[in-house]
Amino acid sequence: MYIDHRYEVLESLGSGTWANVFKVRDIRTNKLYTLKLFQYLSSEELYKHFSAEDMHHITKIEHPNLLRVVDFGHVGDHVYVISEFFEGKTLANFRFNKSRVSAIYDMVVQICYALHALHSQNILHKDLKLENALYRMEGKEIIVKLIDYGFSKIDQNRDSQHVSGTLPYVAPEQYLGNSPTQSSDFYALGVMLYRLCTGSFPFSIDQINALIQGGHQYFIPNFPSELNKNIPLELEKLILRLLERNPENRFQSGSEVIDYINRISDNEYPFSASWSIVNALRFNSYIVREKYSHQMLDFLPAVVNANGKIISVIGGDGLGKDSILSLFRYHLLGGEYFLFDYKCTRTDHEAFFALIKEYLQSLSPEEINQYESLSTISPKFKRYLFAGEQEAKALTQTVDDLRSDFASVQSLLIQLSLIKPIIFMIRNFQYVNRHTVDFMNYLSPALVQNRIMILLSCNDFNKVNQIDHTVLINLPFLSPEESKTYVNKLLPIPAPDDLAVSLYHRSSGNPEFIREILIDLVQRRQIVLEDAVEFPANLSNYQLPSRLLHSIYARMSHLTSQNYALLQKLSVVQTPLSRGLILYILKLHDLDLYNLLNDATYNEILNKSGKNYSFSFIEAKTRMFDECNAKVHVLVSKRVLKYFASREVMDKETCQGLIDNAFLAEDYQVSQNLLPEAVHSPE
Repeated sequence: MYIDHRYEVLESLGSGTWANVFKVRDIRTNKLYTLKLFQYLSSEELYKHFSAEDMHHITKIEHPNLLRVVDFGHVGDHVYVISEFFEGKTLANFRFNKSRVSAIYDMVVQICYALHALHSQNILHKDLKLENALYRMEGKEIIVKLIDYGFSKIDQNRDSQHVSGTLPYVAPEQYLGNSPTQSSDFYALGVMLYRLCTGSFPFSIDQINALIQGGHQYFIPNFPSELNKNIPLELEKLILRLLERNPENRFQSGSEVIDYINRISDNEYPFSASWSIVNALRFNSYIVREKYSHQMLDFLPAVVNANGKIISVIGGDGLGKDSILSLFRYHLLGGEYFLFDYKCTRTDHEAFFALIKEYLQSLSPEEINQYESLSTISPKFKRYLFAGEQEAKALTQTVDDLRSDFASVQSLLIQLSLIKPIIFMIRNFQYVNRHTVDFMNYLSPALVQNRIMILLSCNDFNKVNQIDHTVLINLPFLSPEESKTYVNKLLPIPAPDDLAVSLYHRSSGNPEFIREILIDLVQRRQIVLEDAVEFPANLSNYQLPSRLLHSIYARMSHLTSQNYALLQKLSVVQTPLSRGLILYILKLHDLDLYNLLNDATYNEILNKSGKNYSFSFIEAKTRMFDECNAKVHVLVSKRVLKYFASREVMDKETCQGLIDNAFLAEDYQVSQNLLPEAVHSPE
């Protein structure tokens, strides 16, 4: 049995009110996952409680103690969720004894880590119970992961026959009509511990029903040690404080719980301010640029009316291309479209043909025979589709064979689109091979009369430029204000304005760069957010982590060799780069300048602000400058000075740049003349 053409069901793991849960194998990667199919809830009903934005947010939360939600999809009229597969048992199977007190503390700390990750994203678990926590033993170490976080919106209307499993974990304030808070999750943790250590719930269903019906009785749970004498006093105090009726009297955060456990146990669990910040930055730096997903949704009416499109989302690593495509897809899980989603790698790059192979594998022979166009495909392609890639490689393919296969696949897609519109999503398009590009250009003229949309994400403008008739959506960097907002979202206290500005310039407004720089600064203790708060004054002498440097150099490698050589010359220019100055320095025709600026801006080497361009990353400019010899430094600098010789210079940035170029040109007279201007010019 296959779900959504891609996931082979290996075994059933259980069922609930709304869903069945399966262990599945991803036939693309051979990885194991847990698939939860909301089989008893229509996609329309699910969307009433759980938005596309909710889905996307959950997939972006990563933490070692949370079972990661990888993706959402649909089959028929039902949505499914894919999570990492964790070989373990629920905590309902854990058996407490006196020798396992330390394991209980380990368990509590890991749950607190997970809750901190959720709470830092303003997400409450709301359904914390023994059945929603998995564990396994690795030697003497216990590993715990929380599951089913974020899905309480779906389950809020569960019928009364099922609630007995959940009600004991609900905090008293919720019975009184108050909204749950972070403290409500800690109450549920207290119930879990009480149940684990005593085998009973702190309150009976009858007592809980009395509270629900408006009773004002104040029930006090039996002391855990009265039910199990192996429970030490310190653990009992922890449980009872978590179970306080008044939310204000409970532990208010995971750090408070861990601090208490560190005082009563032999362990020293980490939860310093810097540890907390680094983990929050690493696992929970959620950002999505919804307007670009909505921009793609605006094309759908035309596609539905048989006016197909190829849309290319261009942007460097860290700007959120995949997030935008995923959020777009999560809006479309109602079954109205054929959705094909493929992520290319250096080794897996037959995007279209791999998706068609995957689709056909899930069909019966009778269903396959309905597609007459498949009867004309070449022996090599037939072996690829129905046998395997290795078998197909043994056969050669002529140009005529390839064109015949293109025609067959086009006919198949058009036939499918008559049933319902098709949306292809190809991520990491920079890795696709030549045949995929050729096929897209073969298909392109037919798209305008068919219900087919192709979405590409790519970090290489020159790769996308090989596609005919594509709509380009260029993802810009965050603006200075957006960058500052994102910095202050990541940090628990606002960053000084000077640091926020400096972070923007060093990251060029790339969210991934902002996050990684902040992590690096915290780990180097240049940012300290403990009893004494410390921030660096600026980042003028800061060296980027090597991973970010490689990311910049990868962008540079996407440039054409001709444009790379031109940008090397521009790296010598120390003033802002106006269009006129670039033309003068490089002696280009307008078309060549247009191609250069497209190549440089789409590959994020140059950034435009107002009328001027500048290098996005000082590291790119420095590397290109160092690659030029001294003769080029002098010649370009002299042309800069000549360009400005007859122009009035009023701003300080240009004056300072001219002074720097005068020194490079060894024209010390000009530098002396400009120095007073630089001092007195406005910013």
